[in-house]
Amino acid sequence: MADFAALTELIETEAQAEGLDLVRVKMMGGTSDPTLQIMAERPETRQLTLDDCARLSRRLSQILDTMEAEGHDPIAGAYRLEVSSPGIDRPLTRLKDFEDWKGRRPGSCSPRSWTAASNSPATSPAPRARKF
Repeated sequence: MADFAALTELIETEAQAEGLDLVRVKMMGGTSDPTLQIMAERPETRQLTLDDCARLSRRLSQILDTMEAEGHDPIAGAYRLEVSSPGIDRPLTRLKDFEDWKGRRPGSCSPRSWTAASNSPATSPAPRARKF
């Protein structure tokens, strides 16, 4: 990959053209399963619909394919393009994310804190939960 900052800027420009805010761009999966993960959301709802994902994915695929055909591929080799919402386990990547979650307890209910017998959250607090 030539320049991850330039790739992120390109993706952010295209997300904004679709009326979306970029939450995160991350290359993951290593060499065995390289994946370009893009998280975006509608600024007014902080959500992303399936149609939003499809539009942004198609838009980026077309641009990245064109860049590859012109010999300017920003990512060497094959990779998977993944476009999604931040979801319920939203990463805190931007200053406004931290502002939105200030004063709340992160990770207060994890799968490990559910009891098998009752299939409901355990009453004990999650370990090491801290406020921002």
